[in-house]
Amino acid sequence: MKEQKNKGNYSFLGLIFVILIILNSIFDWGLFDKIKEFAGIEKPRYDEFENQIFQNPDYALDIINGLIMQKPDRPDGYMQRARVYIVKEEYSSALIDLEKSLQLDGSLFDAHYYKGCAYYFLNSIDDAINEFNIAIDMNAKNVSSYCYYYRACSRKKKGQLNGALSDLYFFINNDKLNKDDKKYAYFERGLIYIDLNDCENAIKDFSLFLSIIQEDKTAYLYLGKAEYLCGKYEAAMNDLNTALDYPESNYWMGKIYLYKNQKETALKYFENAVNKGDTNSVKYIKDLKINH
Repeated sequence: MKEQKNKGNYSFLGLIFVILIILNSIFDWGLFDKIKEFAGIEKPRYDEFENQIFQNPDYALDIINGLIMQKPDRPDGYMQRARVYIVKEEYSSALIDLEKSLQLDGSLFDAHYYKGCAYYFLNSIDDAINEFNIAIDMNAKNVSSYCYYYRACSRKKKGQLNGALSDLYFFINNDKLNKDDKKYAYFERGLIYIDLNDCENAIKDFSLFLSIIQEDKTAYLYLGKAEYLCGKYEAAMNDLNTALDYPESNYWMGKIYLYKNQKETALKYFENAVNKGDTNSVKYIKDLKINH
């Protein structure tokens, strides 16, 4: 009895399916396109796109262009193409696509994040901050953590140092990010701490950065500067010696030797700094030569 009942159910479902096929062909509902989309037929292409966006952005662009041609009314297609344009440093094209995606779906908070990135790299910092604010206000929990990082960088450029620090704290304290993801946040926060005369915290952040990227000479320069400001002259000399290609490293070395009253050595470093384009050392050279 139960077996006969199941057979009846299957027959009924089969009849419904046949009726749907007929109605779909008559009214052109696109029903099975939606079923395919729901079943993830496009997913392999999107996966391939994600794999290629940084490795081969031109190929990724070809993939997403094909998907947009198939589904021109899908807002996420334009947003994803904007990501490629940002990687290719074609920021104006990215903004055009992001406007299109938001016209189709104003709830795409990530589109505002990517708009912020495009404006940031175009050095339109006020516009960047505005877009990052919109993205975070729309969905603070799910927006990319990098929205906070780039808002921090934007705020730093505008001299909004406390706001930038707050965003960097949020980014760095995100447990979903690994240490490598956070390296440039440590660097940016170190720069802010120097500007705020918080040399001890600056030393900690540049040390964290250098624990990930050991050969970065710029970080050694700023670490040495922070150590100088903290009065840790021997440590500063050691780190600044690693970055003597930079004029500012020679300047700070000159300051250290001047503090040690080793004027001839100080003069040598100040002259090296000037030869590399530094202007702050000029007054020290004049004073040392007058008093020599």
